Amino acid sequence: MKSQRSTLNVKELAPLLAVGIAGFYFIISGIIINGVIQIIAFSSIVFLSLIISRGVHFSTTDLLLALSVIPFFYSINEWNISAIRDLVGYVAFVALVIFAKVETNNVDRAIRLLYSIAVFHLIFIFINFLFRPIYNEIMRSILDYGAKIYFEKAIKGNYYTGFGYIPGDTSGYFVNGIILLLFGDCLIKSKNKAIKVGLFFIGILLCAKKSHLLCLFLSIFITWIVSGRGSEKVKRIMGTVLLVVSLLTFCYIMLPFFTNIPMISRISVSLDNYINGKDFTSNRSHLTNIAMQMYNDNRILGSGWKSFNRYTKEQWGYTNYVNNVYLQIATETGIIGLFLFIMPLIIILIKTYRKLKNTLNNKSNHNVYSIKYIQLSFTLQLFFLLYCFLEIPFYDYTFLLIYGFAIVISNCTNLVFEEQKP
Repeated sequence: MKSQRSTLNVKELAPLLAVGIAGFYFIISGIIINGVIQIIAFSSIVFLSLIISRGVHFSTTDLLLALSVIPFFYSINEWNISAIRDLVGYVAFVALVIFAKVETNNVDRAIRLLYSIAVFHLIFIFINFLFRPIYNEIMRSILDYGAKIYFEKAIKGNYYTGFGYIPGDTSGYFVNGIILLLFGDCLIKSKNKAIKVGLFFIGILLCAKKSHLLCLFLSIFITWIVSGRGSEKVKRIMGTVLLVVSLLTFCYIMLPFFTNIPMISRISVSLDNYINGKDFTSNRSHLTNIAMQMYNDNRILGSGWKSFNRYTKEQWGYTNYVNNVYLQIATETGIIGLFLFIMPLIIILIKTYRKLKNTLNNKSNHNVYSIKYIQLSFTLQLFFLLYCFLEIPFYDYTFLLIYGFAIVISNCTNLVFEEQKP
């Protein structure tokens, strides 16, 4: 059993700060709304990552990740506070991954903090549910004008936001909580795991984020399957297929009885629209067509960072995203920017997968903690990369910084994963 240290090590600060900012980013993005404070917060992650960089081994993947910053410089059309914030925010993500290569005992506190943040938001989602009228008035009184617009949209759609104003961010914390309970249970030592997973699941339903639920299930099942060996893996694949078919059948039968739940209501409407030949993508297909047209106009270097957002604001009076990170990056930074962005992330995921397989296969070095760390990292990475197909986590620091932290976990220098030599 691992011992918990009482004193705080300087190497723990960067992961802790990244998780803390991600967990309560709503405060500086919805209440304070100050670009300078956001820049200072992100710069602090860069600084804390740099001060522990002595002796760090740099790989080719680190170089590729550093090169992924280049599209910001050639695609930012207007250098204002917002543009600088985005640049520093991404640099913070890159610096965290490249320089914060520490041992597992330097990420344990951050892992426990991430779980505590998920529990904190879970408490508030139920407060929001039980005392919605009073809660909504309190939120209206503290939110900035721009954040209040998003909050009112959530209320109109009958979504719950908990301690925040965007249901997607709140739902993201519940995703983290479920993944931590399933693959990091021995790291956070949580009791009554099944009940807590159920509560987090209810939280996601109240936030009504279909994409979160889909990507969560996919990332969990993929990790569970690849963690099996030999015939065990075949059994897991067959069990997963049977479970999914059974769940889909059950949900379809029971759907009419639970349409008052926000998530179920959204799924029901989408199914009805699909069956009747209507748009079931919540207008996302229209946004995709616009993005594709903009991409075709400038495939190599793109039309400029956040150009899609500016276009939607000019057309409709409010900012919108493509709801597909890969397409939006291709639209704004071209095929070069997309390549520089996606290549290191794919390589990092593959390396994490190999670490997991080697650790599972090497019986002499079979360490439950090493497996749990790598499984946790792999699942969080999978969720982010899958979610990028359906939403914009790259543009949301609530998700991007947690993704960076997931890579930090995988890069822990004392994890046992090398295959034993014969």
